[in-house]
Amino acid sequence: MKSVFLFVFMGLFPATILGQTPSLSASSEQRELPASAAMDGKMDTRWSSSASDNQWLQIDFNSPIELVGLKIFWESAYARDYEIQTLDKDGKWQNASKIEFGDGGVDEIYFGLRKTKAIKFIGHKRGTGWGYSILEIQTLGKEMQIQATATSSAENTNPQNVLDGNFKTFWKSSDNESDLELTFPHNFETGGLQINWGQKNFPSCKIKAMLADSNQWQTIMNKKAGINNVENLFFPAINVKMIRISFDSAPVCVSDIQIKSASEAWTPVRHFEMLAQRLPMGLFPNWIYRQQGFWTITGLPESSDESLLDEFGSVESGQRIFSVVPALYIDGKIFTSRNFELSQSLVDDWVPIPTVKWHRNDFEMNITANTIEPDATVVLYSLKNGAKTERNVSLMLAARPLQINPPWQFGGFSSIKQAGWQFNENTLKLNEMASISFYPKPDFASIYNQKANTESIDIIEYLTDKKTDGNSVTSQQGIISAGARYDFRLAAGERKSILVVYPNKEIPNLKIAENFEEFFNNHLTQSLKSWQHLIGDWDINVPDKRLINIVRSNLAYLIINADGPATQPGSRNYSNSWIRDGSISSTAMMRFGMIDFGKRYLQWFTNLIQDDGFVPFLVEKKTGKPVGYASTWAEHDSFGQYAFLVRQVTEMTDDNQVAEQCWQKLISSMKYMENLRKQRLTEKYNETEYYGILPESNSHEGYFPPKHSYWDDFFALRGLADAQAIALRLGYNDDAALLAEFEKDLRKSLLDSIDKVRRRDNLKTLPGCAELGDSDPTSTSVAFMVADERDNIPADAVNATYDKYMNDCRKRASDPPGKRSGYTPYEARNIGALIRLGRYQDARMLLNFLLQDAVRPAAWNEMAEVVHGDLRTPSYIGDMPHTWAAAELINSIRDMFVYEDRGKLVIAAAVPEEWLEKGISVRNLRTLWGTVSYNAKIENGKLLINLKCSKRPPNGFTVPNGAELIILEQ
Repeated sequence: MKSVFLFVFMGLFPATILGQTPSLSASSEQRELPASAAMDGKMDTRWSSSASDNQWLQIDFNSPIELVGLKIFWESAYARDYEIQTLDKDGKWQNASKIEFGDGGVDEIYFGLRKTKAIKFIGHKRGTGWGYSILEIQTLGKEMQIQATATSSAENTNPQNVLDGNFKTFWKSSDNESDLELTFPHNFETGGLQINWGQKNFPSCKIKAMLADSNQWQTIMNKKAGINNVENLFFPAINVKMIRISFDSAPVCVSDIQIKSASEAWTPVRHFEMLAQRLPMGLFPNWIYRQQGFWTITGLPESSDESLLDEFGSVESGQRIFSVVPALYIDGKIFTSRNFELSQSLVDDWVPIPTVKWHRNDFEMNITANTIEPDATVVLYSLKNGAKTERNVSLMLAARPLQINPPWQFGGFSSIKQAGWQFNENTLKLNEMASISFYPKPDFASIYNQKANTESIDIIEYLTDKKTDGNSVTSQQGIISAGARYDFRLAAGERKSILVVYPNKEIPNLKIAENFEEFFNNHLTQSLKSWQHLIGDWDINVPDKRLINIVRSNLAYLIINADGPATQPGSRNYSNSWIRDGSISSTAMMRFGMIDFGKRYLQWFTNLIQDDGFVPFLVEKKTGKPVGYASTWAEHDSFGQYAFLVRQVTEMTDDNQVAEQCWQKLISSMKYMENLRKQRLTEKYNETEYYGILPESNSHEGYFPPKHSYWDDFFALRGLADAQAIALRLGYNDDAALLAEFEKDLRKSLLDSIDKVRRRDNLKTLPGCAELGDSDPTSTSVAFMVADERDNIPADAVNATYDKYMNDCRKRASDPPGKRSGYTPYEARNIGALIRLGRYQDARMLLNFLLQDAVRPAAWNEMAEVVHGDLRTPSYIGDMPHTWAAAELINSIRDMFVYEDRGKLVIAAAVPEEWLEKGISVRNLRTLWGTVSYNAKIENGKLLINLKCSKRPPNGFTVPNGAELIILEQ
C-alpha cells in the first residue's frame, strides 16, 4: 500500500536504547501526543495519530541495531491491520511482519534476526474510530529469539519461517502427522497465538505447552478445523518453556505465527471471537468481527424495557442481556444472513414494527418483531421456498451471552450462568428467568456448556449435530449457549413460520392458540392502530412521502425511548433524562399534537428542581436524582432549557395553571443563573472576554476540560425571554421587568465577549467558546433556531460562519462514503438555523444529505448519535435510534412548513418550489398560537395559500414573497 504524506512531525526526548537515543517521526500527531512519546520509557505518555487509517510512525537509530521483534503497548485506540518494516544496509525498506486482525493490548511481534537502522510502523486499518495510539514500543534483541523446529519438513521449507514475519515464506510438513515446536529462550508468559495458514487448508490441531514449573506437556487447546487463513487462538495466561502444535491430518502449511502476550489471554469475549473465526460469518453479532452493526428498537409506551432487532435479524430482548442469532441449515451446509441479500422495512413504512428480510432467487425468510401487552416482544420467523421443487430446510436460533450493543459502547458480553429447558411450556430459562418461548415446539432443543477452555464448540454445531449437554446446566464462566432447531419440508412455493416470544419482564400470560400466525397478525393490527393514535392527529401531504414517514417514525421512537414521563435519547447508553434533550424532544412531540407527553415531562422534571433554583441537567429515570458520574460536572444550559420548556407547554396548552405550578421553580432558576453570572462580574474578569457571561461548563460535549461555551449564554437568553413571557402572562410585571434587565445585560456581555474573541483571534466566523475561538456552527445554531438572536449578532460573522460550514458540507457530501469524515446528526439543528437565516437552498441541501447518509438502515428511518464515513468502523455511535438528534430533525422539518418568529408565524418558508407546483397540504401542526392547517399551490405563476389557524398570532403571518395568503375561518 502506497501513501503520500505531506507533513512529518519530529519527536523529542526519546528513551535510550542500546546506548542510542533514537529519533521518532510520524505522518501525523495530536497536540501534546507527539511521536516521541512512543519511545520515551513512560507508560503515561503516548503517540496518537489523526483519525484516519493510513498513518505511520518511524524510529531512526544512529547506527544499526540487532533485533528479532518488537513489543507494542497499545492505548485503547489500536491497529487492526498493520505491518512492521525495517531498513536494510542498502537503504531499502524490508517487510518484517504483517499483522491482521490485531486486538490491541500488548502485541509481541517476532521476526527473523536482522540488523536495521530504522523501524517503521505502518497502520492500514484502525481497530476503532480514533487514530492509532501507542503508549510505548520496546525492541526485542537477539537474546529473545524463539527457535522453531518440526518433526518433518517438506523440501525447501523451514520451520523457522513461521517466525520471520514474512507471509510469503512458510513451513510445510511432509508427513500426515507432524509436530511444530516453539522453544523460548527463557520462561515466557503467553495468552495465545495468531496463526496464518499458508494454504487453503485450515486444519484441526492440538496445542500443548511445557509449563515453566515442570517438564510435563499439558494440552491447552483442541482446535477444530476452520474456514479462515488467519486464526487468533486464546487460552488462559500460562508461563511456558515450549509450545507444541500437533497435526494429525494431511500435510499442513503455516506461513506465520505471532505470539500473544499474557495481556491477550482468554476471556469470554475472545472465546467467541475464536469461534467466529472458524465458522461462517454471520453467526454472531457483528461486533465480534470488529465491525459496526446497526439496529432498531421495538417497545411499548411507558415501559423501560425495549428490544433490539439488528439489520441481520438478530434479537436482543432487553438491556444488557443475551441475543439470539438465526441461521439456516440446508443440504448439510450452514447459511447465515451473509449468504442472502438483506433488506429492512417498517409496517406502513413508518410504524416501529421492523422486519428484516433474507432473500435470494429460490428462498426467503422474513423476521418481524413487535412488542405487545403485557410487555413481550413477539418475533415471527417466516420461511418461503421459492424453488420449483421440494426442499428440506432447518431454522436454527442460537442464544449466546452476547449483546447486539457492542463493547465499544458499553455492551458486549453478558454472562449466562444457568440454562434450562421447560419442555412442557416450550420455554428456555436463562439465569433462572423464563427468557424465550417457542411456538410450536422445536424439533430439537440444545444447551452447550463450555466445560473447559481446551475445546471450543459453538451451539450452532451442537444444533447441526443434534447434540446437547442436558436439560439444565450451570457455569461460573457464564459462557453457556442454547438454541432451538426446526426442521421443515417445504413444497415448491410453500411458506411456514414459527413464533418466538421474548418476555421483557416476567413470562407473559399470553393465550396463543395453535394458529400462532393469526395471533401475531391480530396483535400487529392492534399495534398499528395504537401507534396511529399515539403520534397525533396531523398530516403533511407532500411529494416526498419518506420525509414525513421519518417524522412519524421518530415521534414513535421518542415514545419508546421515554421511560414513563422521562424523555430520553436512547434505550441503552442514554437511558437517563437530560433537560437539554427533554426540552427539545418534548417540544418536537408537542408541535405534532402530542401535548400530554410534553406536559407530563414538565411536571415530572419541575419536581426535581431544587428549592434554590438549581436545575439538574441529568437525572436518573427511576430516582429522579442527579446521575452519579456527572455529579462533579457543571452544565449551565439547563436553566434556559427549563424556562424554554415551561413556555412551550404553557402556550401550547393555553393553560395558566401549568405556568402557576412551575412559576416558583422557574423564577428561582433564573435567580440561580443570575448568581452564576455574578461569578464573572468581579474585578478579576473586568476587560476580559469572560466578563459578564456564564462560567465555564461541560454543556458542550466537545469541551473537556470545561470552557466558557456560548451555547450556555444563548440558551440563557432564550430562557430569560420565555420566563418574561410567563411572568407577563401571570401578571408578575415586576418580575418581568427584572428578567428583561437581566436579559439585556447578559446579551451585552455576550456580544462584547464574542467581539473580543474575534478581534483577539482575528476571526471572520463566530466562535463557539471564549477560550478557543473555535468555529462550531452546530453549537452556534442555538442562537438562531432556539434563541432567535440573528438581528443582534454581526451579520458578517453569521454569513462567514455558515458559508464555511456549507462549503465543508458540500465537500463532505461529494467525498466517497468511505472517505467522509465523521460527524453527528445533531447537525440537523443547523437546518432550522439556515431556514431562519433565509438560506433555504442550503437548508434543503443539508436535509437531503442527512436523510441520505445518516439514516441507517434507510428503511428504518432512524439515526445514531455519530456517523462514521466508513459504515463499518468499530467505534461509538450512541443509541439507535438516538432521539435527541431525531428531535432536532423533526423540529427542522417542521420549520420548513411553519415556525414562530417574534410573534409571527412563518408559513412555507423552505418548501421547495417543485412541491408547490404540485401542491401541498398541512393539517393540525401545533404552534404557540394554536393549530395551523393550510394548503399551498402555485397556480398561474402565483403561490396561493389557504390557511386556518385556531388562534391569530399577535404579529400576524409571514409568507414567501409574492404569495397570496387567504385566511379561512377555523
